[in-house]
Amino acid sequence: MFRYDDYSDAEQQLNYTVVMSEEGPVYLRFEDDWDYEVYELQNGDVNNMDIREAGLTFEPLELGYINYHGTLMWLYRTPKRMWKAGLNEDNVTAKGGWVDGAVFKSLGLYNTLMDIYPSMKDAYVESQINNRNVAFHRDFAFLFTYPIAVAYKGDKIGEVTEAGNLKILEEFDYLKEQLEELAA
Repeated sequence: MFRYDDYSDAEQQLNYTVVMSEEGPVYLRFEDDWDYEVYELQNGDVNNMDIREAGLTFEPLELGYINYHGTLMWLYRTPKRMWKAGLNEDNVTAKGGWVDGAVFKSLGLYNTLMDIYPSMKDAYVESQINNRNVAFHRDFAFLFTYPIAVAYKGDKIGEVTEAGNLKILEEFDYLKEQLEELAA
């Protein structure tokens, strides 16, 4: 069900935002009246269509780590009073980087919103081989340091020992069980 009575309300709330559709997350840009450019994050397809027929579901969008062009950012919403229905440059902030408009049209954001990440093992190997930070979960990532560090929601919580074991800082012991489940 579409929730806007006139196109000016739709433009105010949807222009330059990422929202969920029946096909997955899409980036919207106002064209004219009810016509929008709908950019599909998964494959980069762009369609011009009447926004009332775009199949928008307005499901909540969960943020977290994004693997974006060889970099890693922890994305979170910034509390702001604004009339926007989805994610945009004004209500999303990054810990470990800055968010520009290109992020909102990226496969990395699609993977974050759809919870698609490499396995913990694959992320560790990629971090070692490619000398970069890699997320393996919405909340966890490996940081390329020596030794490889483990991060939770943008903060370092431990490291991987030379023997390949996780050594978590004492104040983050409550995360061990979740990490063990991810490692299995």
